[in-house]
Amino acid sequence: MLSYLFFCASYAKAQNYVFAQLTGTPVNTSGWNFQGGARVANVTGTGNSEILLCPVNSGSGAVFYNRPINLSLCSKWKAEFDFRMYDGTVADGLTFCFLDVPPTGFVSGGGLGIPATANGLKVCFDTYNNCTTPSTLNVPKIELRWGLGYGGSGTESGECSSQPTRDNSDGKLSFIRSSNYNHAKVEYENGKISVYVNDVLYLAGNQQFNFSGYLGFTASTGGQNDNHSIKNVIIYTEMPPSEAGNDADICPGDTIHLGTINDPNYLYSWSPAVGLSNAGIANPLAYPSNNTDNVVQQKYYVNTSFAGKTGCASVDSVIIKIHPNPKAAFAVPLICLPNATATFTNQTTIGDGTLALATYHWSFSDGGSSTAQNAIKTYAVAGSYSAKLKATSGFGCVDSVVNSFVINPQAQLSLTVLDEFCRDTAMQFNGGVINGVSINKWLWDFGDHAIDSIQNPKHIYINADTFSVSLNAITSEGCRTDTTIKNVIINPLPVAAFGFVGLSCRDQQIVFSDSSKPSIGNITSQAWTFGDGGLAGGSVTTHVYNSDGIFPVSLSVKNSKGCNSRLLTKNVVINPSPAVAFGLPQVCNGIIGLFSDSSTISDGTAALFTYKWNIENTVYTTTAAQHAFANPGNYSVKLVVKSAKGCSDSLTKTVAISSYPVTDFAILTTDFCGNLPLLIKDNSSVNYAGIDRLKVFWNWPATDDTSEFNHPSAGTVYNHTYESFGYQPQRQVNVKVQAYSTGGCYTEKTASSILFASPRLVFTPIQVYCSNIDQNILLQNARDTSSFAGTGFYYGDGIVNKQYYNPSLAGTGNHLITYKYTLVNGCFDSVSVNARVAPQPVVNAGSDVTILEGGTTTLAGTAIGGNTLSYTWAPSTGLSNATILSPTATPVSDTYYTLKAVNEDGCSNSDEVFVHVLKTPLIPNAFSPNHDGINDTWQITYLNSYPGCVVQIFNRYGQIVFQSVGYSKPWDGTYNGQPLPVGTYYYVIDTKRITRKLSGYVAILR
Repeated sequence: MLSYLFFCASYAKAQNYVFAQLTGTPVNTSGWNFQGGARVANVTGTGNSEILLCPVNSGSGAVFYNRPINLSLCSKWKAEFDFRMYDGTVADGLTFCFLDVPPTGFVSGGGLGIPATANGLKVCFDTYNNCTTPSTLNVPKIELRWGLGYGGSGTESGECSSQPTRDNSDGKLSFIRSSNYNHAKVEYENGKISVYVNDVLYLAGNQQFNFSGYLGFTASTGGQNDNHSIKNVIIYTEMPPSEAGNDADICPGDTIHLGTINDPNYLYSWSPAVGLSNAGIANPLAYPSNNTDNVVQQKYYVNTSFAGKTGCASVDSVIIKIHPNPKAAFAVPLICLPNATATFTNQTTIGDGTLALATYHWSFSDGGSSTAQNAIKTYAVAGSYSAKLKATSGFGCVDSVVNSFVINPQAQLSLTVLDEFCRDTAMQFNGGVINGVSINKWLWDFGDHAIDSIQNPKHIYINADTFSVSLNAITSEGCRTDTTIKNVIINPLPVAAFGFVGLSCRDQQIVFSDSSKPSIGNITSQAWTFGDGGLAGGSVTTHVYNSDGIFPVSLSVKNSKGCNSRLLTKNVVINPSPAVAFGLPQVCNGIIGLFSDSSTISDGTAALFTYKWNIENTVYTTTAAQHAFANPGNYSVKLVVKSAKGCSDSLTKTVAISSYPVTDFAILTTDFCGNLPLLIKDNSSVNYAGIDRLKVFWNWPATDDTSEFNHPSAGTVYNHTYESFGYQPQRQVNVKVQAYSTGGCYTEKTASSILFASPRLVFTPIQVYCSNIDQNILLQNARDTSSFAGTGFYYGDGIVNKQYYNPSLAGTGNHLITYKYTLVNGCFDSVSVNARVAPQPVVNAGSDVTILEGGTTTLAGTAIGGNTLSYTWAPSTGLSNATILSPTATPVSDTYYTLKAVNEDGCSNSDEVFVHVLKTPLIPNAFSPNHDGINDTWQITYLNSYPGCVVQIFNRYGQIVFQSVGYSKPWDGTYNGQPLPVGTYYYVIDTKRITRKLSGYVAILR
């Protein structure tokens, strides 16, 4: 598709190009910058269609169009607007301006809001005379002023200069200050200036302006209080008209002509150039693309300028909407013979929301077509086919799709199963396919309300009857098959029954007899299980149980149809036998021993037991038996126990009868220090059986200091340490030993030994010291409390000269310190304590860091040395928390921070970090390189803190006029050694430290 957007243009139209305007309700302020008290308001009406430059309550304001015009290139413009000054007593006035820099500050009083540094044309409507010379000027007055500023006094300064002025001496300007709006028109052409009010020419002048400036309005109430307002502002310039053409809708792949017929007096520039045949002609061919599912908008701008004045240009734009192609799609249904009527469901989508406007065309591989949204077609033969759908959107965008599909044949099934089967038994059913079609799901109906979905299921019938079984299926393509039917006969089951006789104790024979019914035919076999692992067959059988308890006996029978009965189970009770147990006495020969019964039975009838003991051929029938053996030796004892139901059991044990022991021992240490162990050697013996235990009394006749040793061995050495004593030179101890035989009888022996006095030491704890303490500390923590003379000394980590302790020498950690003391009798002893040296914290405040002014950093403090550390940063100024390791720091200037850490033992250490704060450069927006020694260079405060910064300055055409790495020498307003003209320049500063680049405007003033 090729579209054309051509429009005619004329050179005459270029004379009245609308450059800027403030019109509409509410007023459209797009492109205008407001300063001071200026704002959109309702002054005389409603709807916010007026601009109030400054209100009644004394102030200044301005509004300027933000696009400059270069009068050295565009030498003609015309401004028309309505203005009003009223509602108070009287006020200063308002001005239509052409200035090199839009105002950023204002003057009051006679200044009409015009900045003192503003250079350009001022068309003034002044209602107050601030001049003393000449003082005869009558107001209101209309003035043409050019040069810097407006206010001041004298004959040639500002308001009072001799530049063109029209006062109200004839009374014809009294209407200027009025409650009604007046219509003003200001024309400029190559230096000729004409001022009209209400279509009457009141003032004219000549002054050439050949620089780029901004058009707008200023106003001030001075010391008075009128409202100053404007509306219906239209500014025309001598610019060529730009015609981009009308907005259009196209499809992907289409092309379209933009713009208008070429005029040789103009130059054309289109942007973006991508997608255009030529970006430098009036009517390029556009071929924008769209690879998405949505509408894509492409906006093209055309810049039109005079061939001889390339800087005097206008801009227009056109929007091309590239609608997406439809996404043709449709769903193919499952189509099966014999009823193969298919509905093709349209699933086409269009991303621009115009699906309701789409049209469709269907075509089929076996012939035929359709224009319905959803096509319907009937097939008679199985096989492969295809269909094509072409979709066309409401904008003529097209897409198509072809889908293949299959007409599926109907499957034929087979059903295989036995003709007869038994009730309650799993019956096997087999399904098959005769014509080879693939089956996805099988559908069985067994005739008893049960169904299944696998190919070869098993099924159990719970009733005896004849059932009709049916099978059909769904193929892999989703087609349903025909139905196959077969009848099956289900036979009844036999009923099992039996009885038994001969209940008794274990190991007794029991007889079991079958009495089952066949239900159909006759009984052909029996299967018995006896509950203890035993099995049998036959109508009559016997079984013997080898243990007592309740045993489930089961019978299953089979009839002549091959059907098995349900299992019949009955419980058989086998009575328990006693569990015989008794205890043996431990006695020596000649002493009566007691044999006690502890037999049990599972049915709880132990109280009804009868007993028979046999000991040395003597029979006892009591529950417990008493018997004395004349000689030591091993003897056999038997007990028979019978239950109340006659079930019995027996147990035989051997009892050992021991002889009396011979107690004997020897003291191996005599005349020794009392804090050393006493050693004795056991020599006890027995003629028969063995020694069961020794009992030693170490301080006889006292019995509180006693030891016992079980199953001792002759020759074993035993030791005992007595409590140290230092109040007498020596003392005697008596030792008594008793030896017990396994029969419980004993003998004893006593012997004596002498003990000498030994030291009695105490050692108070040593206090905790920090590891940085490097000095010898006299230890007085240990001493001897005995009454005898002697000498002592210390040893261990950190001990110096056996009497002093040095923590630093010992090192961090726990150290065992020992004190040894020796009496004059040669007996000695020692005592130890743990002395702990606490670690000195290791503190690191982190690496020095540099941040930007107003920025933050996290101090990376670390500290180790102790289980619990407390932290303090100093100073705390600028810190989020001065008591944590890693506070957030936001200092306003360079700061040294000190981190101190103290552990739980009071040991401390500290470290320091420096935070350097980079100040944000302070960039002035103007300087005056006029060599008067004041503000001659562009001085940027703090920029010297960024030694690698890159400074670039551009003129209004984008050319670099100054560039430096670092800023050691400030810019003096020159380029290649020559002074640059007064004007506004754009700067970009890359500090290499601040993330964003600094940019803005700087003005050169003279």
